[in-house]
Amino acid sequence: MEKEKQKGDVINHFEAGSNCQVFTGSISGCVFAMPGATVNQAPVQQVVAKEYDNPISSNFGQENDDSRLLPETVERVFRFPSEYTKSCIVKIINEFYAGCAANLALIERVLYDHNQLKKNNQHKAFVQALVDWGIIDADTDITKTTNAITSKLRSPFPQDGYKSWGKGHTNDADTCKRIGENLPESMKYYRE
Repeated sequence: MEKEKQKGDVINHFEAGSNCQVFTGSISGCVFAMPGATVNQAPVQQVVAKEYDNPISSNFGQENDDSRLLPETVERVFRFPSEYTKSCIVKIINEFYAGCAANLALIERVLYDHNQLKKNNQHKAFVQALVDWGIIDADTDITKTTNAITSKLRSPFPQDGYKSWGKGHTNDADTCKRIGENLPESMKYYRE
């Protein structure tokens, strides 16, 4: 008695020596786990980015040949540019930025220490990518903001990961830890 396969059906094959499932529908958003595994899954919090009159970011999310258009700066700066990454960054920007370039400098360091940025200390590219992606205001003075970030992270600012910062940087390390705690488990700290 074999049921006819229809789009979206899951057909289980439990013949001797077989342990296979065939998925004929969309697997977007699915979790696959081995038998006996514990899966803890929480829904992703939907964060809506602010809309700005930025002609580049206004194209974000429009489909063209089944691919998403991303500003070139975003692809150059972020290691894993996606709607999910964007929503995580929007969350920490809304929580910690408050229009202060010094806070943006710490956010940049945390994102780098959590392997979300391709390069460290690329402040102008980072700020430009945030503007182009529609995460911070399009009217942001990129040069002024970049100079303020550079000033904040100027030597003798530690170059190692924020979890190992010692005396003299306790407040900044505490802020970075709070920012890092607001990133999802999938964006682990990697600089130990």
